[in-house]
Amino acid sequence: MANQEEQSVWELGIYQFSELDELRGGVDGIDNVPLRQLANRTLYLKDQLGSKAPVIHNHDEAYSPLDHDHDGVYASPAYVDSKETPVGAIMAWPTEVEPNGWLPCEGAAVDREAYSNLFALIQSNYGDGNGETTFNLPDYRGYFLRGWDNGSGTDPDAASRADRGDGTTGDRVGTIQEDDVGPHDHSYTDPRLGDTADGVDPHSGYNGVKEYPTVNGGTTAQNSGLESRPINKSVLFVIKY
Repeated sequence: MANQEEQSVWELGIYQFSELDELRGGVDGIDNVPLRQLANRTLYLKDQLGSKAPVIHNHDEAYSPLDHDHDGVYASPAYVDSKETPVGAIMAWPTEVEPNGWLPCEGAAVDREAYSNLFALIQSNYGDGNGETTFNLPDYRGYFLRGWDNGSGTDPDAASRADRGDGTTGDRVGTIQEDDVGPHDHSYTDPRLGDTADGVDPHSGYNGVKEYPTVNGGTTAQNSGLESRPINKSVLFVIKY
């Protein structure tokens, strides 16, 4: 007795025995045809998936080069990977633990050799790490992401965008803008004093010249949050390596 010899091919069908088939074993025996077809399909699917099985980490092993324990959660909740996902792709992830094949966009310095494909793409755009063996990931914590203006004029302050991490500023991918409030004004009603009880106009001055009260400048009471923002939900931004 021996194991089936498997081939990584997709069998178009699985043979079904007929009543006239004679039982016959061996490598080419009809008994083994459907088994071999199923085994070939299984190997083919396995090769297509590659090493995409979820990885479970325990407290005795290093979780990741970034040394994040995410409040003690060490099990990767799922995996996301495919041959169609390009290195450097950014994705919003709905848990606090990044999927296999991705790194959290938290600005950490990671190894250039271990993540060579990602380093070849973004290089030191978001920070030079230690200048020799590491480079920085983009840091998207707390940020809303905005499409690159690229000269469209949609972002009126594109030219003043701040350093992305390597000294690059202005209308370039990865540059930063601090929060701001656009130009606006507030209308108000000019306060006037009412008539006195005896009917004398309080604005009347000497010789019939009208006098108006002078109101000193001041600041209205603050009744707001710490920033201007739309309604939102937080996600973990991750980058494919």
